[in-house]
Amino acid sequence: METGQEELTVPLLDEITINLGNLLDRDPQAGEVPLVPAKPAPKRRQKPRNTVFDNKAAGK
Repeated sequence: METGQEELTVPLLDEITINLGNLLDRDPQAGEVPLVPAKPAPKRRQKPRNTVFDNKAAGK
């Protein structure tokens, strides 16, 4: 923790799966185990167009 290599960050905490269904002393029928929404699928970003082979002289 002193060097900063072991640091709790939001992305790190987002990777933790919460499962309250494995608690044997909780009664789901009584509402003691709340519904935890599923983690949304990551949004896919479109890659920028590769312009390596564009002929810039032809556009002039």
